[in-house]
This record gives sequence, structure tokens and C-alpha cells, in this order.
Amino acid sequence: MESDQNDLRTRLYRLRRSSLDLAFVGVLAVVGCFVVVSSRTDGSWLEPLFGLPLVLFLPGYALSVALFPTRTGVVASSGEHGAEPPTVVDGVERVVVSTVGSIAVGPLLALALNYTPLGIRLVPVMVSIAGFTLVAAAAGAYRRQNADDVQAARSVTDEQTILSRAKFALFDGGGSPALTVLVAVSLLAAGSTVVYSVADPDRGETYTEFYLLTDDGDELVADEYPEQFRYGHNQSVVVGLHNREQRTEEYGVVVTLQRVGDDNSTATETQVLHRYRTELAPNETDEDRLSLRPTLTGQRLRLRFLLYRDGIPDHPTAENAYRDLYLWVSVRK
Repeated sequence: MESDQNDLRTRLYRLRRSSLDLAFVGVLAVVGCFVVVSSRTDGSWLEPLFGLPLVLFLPGYALSVALFPTRTGVVASSGEHGAEPPTVVDGVERVVVSTVGSIAVGPLLALALNYTPLGIRLVPVMVSIAGFTLVAAAAGAYRRQNADDVQAARSVTDEQTILSRAKFALFDGGGSPALTVLVAVSLLAAGSTVVYSVADPDRGETYTEFYLLTDDGDELVADEYPEQFRYGHNQSVVVGLHNREQRTEEYGVVVTLQRVGDDNSTATETQVLHRYRTELAPNETDEDRLSLRPTLTGQRLRLRFLLYRDGIPDHPTAENAYRDLYLWVSVRK
């Protein structure tokens, strides 16, 4: 019983001692994610300070430990006494793999998010990178604890420089074959992602642009929206749509005029002024000039524009709309 307790204490001590770097990586990943996605730090020097390591180093480092858990050890010359070089990862290799792995992990996670409802947006990308780092760090801590801490490691001669060590480890057979494969695959994945992004620049976050324009006499502008209407008289507004959903979409637009309560939020009376449908191919734009005739009178009425996809419901509201816009207008007789 006492020997079991001593063994448990020993394992816990070894885990704490061998995984301090991974714990530090996990803390930095969480802090970096919070700093980048927090609106309180917009434009702050904290964003590059914590964000760049999260994107360019931390996930690759955690991944390298998970794949090659041996913490210490350096690469020996392959010709020394005819011995085979050990399959360990030294500091130079660790930095190389961490950087290359991070460069590959970030784009691949973003590419995966592109095919989910989350899309390629700041918060999902940062959270996914931080989450990947934490999972990889946990796996690395587990594997490192079970690694053979007494594995013999050979010394690198003093004459070798950092560059020669990295070259020998990565290209001259001094490192493990798995490490060379990892670096090659990471570079290939990163390069493929860049080529894919260049070849298909429009693929990314999917959304629909929904906007209002007015005619200033020479061109359509997003300014000088009408504020005064006359009851029974028509006034025009241009409703614009641009399809960035990466597929053909059928849209429905509903224009309502609402009388609202004292809280300027709850509609006490609503009348539909106009509705129409249109179908747009990917990256296609539609700008329709609508002639609106108010059917209510009063001050501070809400002229609301509701956008729907795949059909207009029986009772259109802002809550069930895909997008909505509104103007505050007055209608007099």
C-alpha cells in the first residue's frame, strides 16, 4: 500500500516536473484567445503580443510534444561509432517543428471551419486554435510522462552550429524519419492551403449583403434616406442584395410600416407595404427600386425591411427574418 502511494507521488512529481512547459503553453493559449476575441482590447498592443504566439508557435509546439514526447536529447552524428542516431527531438528541431506545424495547423483549422455553420470568423478560428493547443498539450503531457526518461542521448560536437544541427536533423538523416515526414507534410499542407486560397479567393465566410440606397440625381448612394412621407403618395427607396452564400439563393423581401410604443421597440400596429421575391446566383447583385405608399400617419414610425431565404413566412417579423433594416420616418397627410 505504501509502495503504491509512493509510486503515485513519484508519477505526479514527474508529471508536474516534465509538463511545466506544456502548462505554460496551455495558459498562453487561453490568455491569447481571450485577448484576441475580447472587444476590450481592440487596437491594443496586447493583441499581437499574445495573438502571434497563439497562431505561429503554440499549437505546433504542443503537437510536436504529443508526437515526440522526449523532452531532452540531442542528435548525434550518424557516423559516430557506426551507431544509429536516436529518435529524439532536440531544441532546434522542436522550434522548427513548432513553427512549421503552427503554420499548417491554423489554415487547416480555418479550412475545416469554412464547411461548418460557424464559418471563417475571428472567434471560431481563435477558439479552435486554442482548443487544439490544449488537446495537443494534454496528449503531450500524457505521452511524456510515459516516455523513457533515461533514454540515452548523444552529444553534438561543439563545432556544430545551430544551422548545421538543424540541417543534419532534418535533411541528412540525423533526426527521426517520422519528424522528417511531419515537416514535409506540414509544409505541403500549408502550401496547399495558400494555393487553394489564391485559386478560390471568394470562398470564406458566407453571408448576404442587405442594404438601402437612395438616388441623389447622379448615382445611388447610401445616404440621405427619406424621413418625411406623405400619406397616399409614393416615395422610392432602392433595396440592394448581394449573394455571398456560395450557392444560388431564393430571397424574399418584405417592407412594413410600424407604429411603435413608448419604448420605441414594441410594434403596436403593422402594415405591409411591399413584398417581392428574387433569385440570385453566387456573387450576383440585385438592386430594386421600390415605390412605397405609406398607409399609416404619425411621427416616428418604423419603416422596416425584412429579408428571408427560402420563402416568406405567413407572419413576417424581425425575429424570424434572416436580415433586417429599418428607418425612422414621419408620415403626414
